[in-house]
Amino acid sequence: MSVALTLPSHPEPIPAATQLAALPFLAAVDGYLRREAEPDSLRLTLHRVMSRNGDGYLQQVTAYVGTLPYRPASAGRVFPVTQGAMGRAYKTTQVVRTRRYDDDVSLMTDLKNDMATTGNPRDIAEVATSYLAIPFLFRDADVVAILYAEAKQRNLFADDQLVRDVMALCDGFCRALDELLASPLSGIRNYRLEQGQPVTDQETVFPNLQEVIDLRPVPHFQKLRSFHFEVTG
Repeated sequence: MSVALTLPSHPEPIPAATQLAALPFLAAVDGYLRREAEPDSLRLTLHRVMSRNGDGYLQQVTAYVGTLPYRPASAGRVFPVTQGAMGRAYKTTQVVRTRRYDDDVSLMTDLKNDMATTGNPRDIAEVATSYLAIPFLFRDADVVAILYAEAKQRNLFADDQLVRDVMALCDGFCRALDELLASPLSGIRNYRLEQGQPVTDQETVFPNLQEVIDLRPVPHFQKLRSFHFEVTG
């Protein structure tokens, strides 16, 4: 069951330890994707599932990696669970990406139509043309977090092997954090977040551009149920 849209009016704070837990992983994914990405085209971040006053949201854990300068104050933005490609990844618990296009004309035609369908008011020149959203699950069930990447570059995420390689990086991240829970660092603890009722709005995923792909298994944690690291003392 979902609840009506009641987004907080300002970014919710993200602990510095939580951001630091995500940033090295995002930097590694950024470094891998830059082998294929056009200069200054790519940006990515991690979203976590969180709750506020009993309502469940997707929350941006870090500022975008890949854009300079890095602006930590932009972390903490809160979204309904129906937001864009990451919302579709949350709903389906599968990987979502922009499908392959043979030419720029067909891509831009679909993008223009999708922006009109979803009520996206931005200038089309400002909108990314390739998207990737990979969910992280807890034991193949609830979504814990979602890797989100976008680029102004046709077909960047259309290759299955590239997506599998990124998923392998995600698998390593899951194993590392599970081990960190088993043998925690002194002064750092991951706290359990309560599950809220998911807050929904109109789905804003681009219906023509994006596709759900069944690449299994998606990344999953065995021990980590919430992504919320804090300094304890």
